[in-house]
Amino acid sequence: MSNIKRNWYILVSLTVAIISIMVFNRTKTFIFYDLTMSWNAAHYAINYLDFGFVKRGLIGSLYRIINGSFSQESLFLFQLSFLLLFIAITHYFFSKLELNKSFVYVLFILSPATFMQFGSDFGRFDAFLVSLFMLSIIFRRNSWLFILFSTLGVLTHEIYTFALLPASFLLYLSERTDLPSLKEIIATSLKTKTLYILIVSILLVVSLGSYELGYEKIIETFSRSSLPQAYIEHHTTNNTGFPLEIWTRSISDNLDYTAHRLSLNISTVYMMFIYYFLLFYFRIIGVNFKKPQYYIILISSFPMFILGTDWGRWLAFIFISLFVIFIVTERDKAADTSNKYLLAFSLYGPLGIGGFLPLFILKFYVHNII
Repeated sequence: MSNIKRNWYILVSLTVAIISIMVFNRTKTFIFYDLTMSWNAAHYAINYLDFGFVKRGLIGSLYRIINGSFSQESLFLFQLSFLLLFIAITHYFFSKLELNKSFVYVLFILSPATFMQFGSDFGRFDAFLVSLFMLSIIFRRNSWLFILFSTLGVLTHEIYTFALLPASFLLYLSERTDLPSLKEIIATSLKTKTLYILIVSILLVVSLGSYELGYEKIIETFSRSSLPQAYIEHHTTNNTGFPLEIWTRSISDNLDYTAHRLSLNISTVYMMFIYYFLLFYFRIIGVNFKKPQYYIILISSFPMFILGTDWGRWLAFIFISLFVIFIVTERDKAADTSNKYLLAFSLYGPLGIGGFLPLFILKFYVHNII
């Protein structure tokens, strides 16, 4: 009991995680939606055992080896394990920086980009990706461990390449030399063998890890893999679009779809407003965006907005990358952060729980009327 009292932030983290999963679930109710009927099940279904080397096949392979049955209980327990892993690694990460009792830790765990995001988008691998991201930074002094965790991130989801790998690689470099300018960062990167190992691993996943298995092959294999028949019937007879078709779509199709979504409309304007509010938030914390590590993150994350339309997730990844770089490279400044208004921004600003009333109305209009 005394240990729990000394580390009460863990209790806060657990509470936030549980509440966020229940309250911010996409069903907008206080119960969990059926993961077996969700397109998120597609990530668990794609695996190396049935399809060979495919993108995003790592978690599905582990799931099939450990369980193999597409039941609500097993899928839920797997997702919950990712959240619990994230809680444990987050606390260990801040403890290593000696920031586990600082106000900046509270800002991070109550941020809408962490537990709230993972709870509202329950079913994805984002919490696991961020866990790997933190582990790669914790053990960045060991090149092979850094490469291992980074490669696992790319194998779990190729978006890791744009979302989290740039930040972790910058911190990996900063552990070995000062990086005062963009020129110095480029020169040091080109001299680092780790960069080329990571590039090769990414190219292998992108070039050899194919989605395009064929729709009929997917259906045939999944019919033998305990995928609920109701799941297949629901997405075929009702013409709702089978979620696994993402594995039979080319990159050009995805780019064409995203281009239409990026046209100037209310949804895009809202996303841009949130993006700039995010930068304003970090400016208040004390981030100096003139430093190369920060604008490199903003530039390297831009392709995400072209490759996919999950803009809320991309903003969450950007938030986490910037936040982690700030507390690692400017630990003393982060430890002195005590602006309580930042907590209000997290909870009630446009990124948070309540949101500004006009923006809440706008979001309701975009999602329910347009």
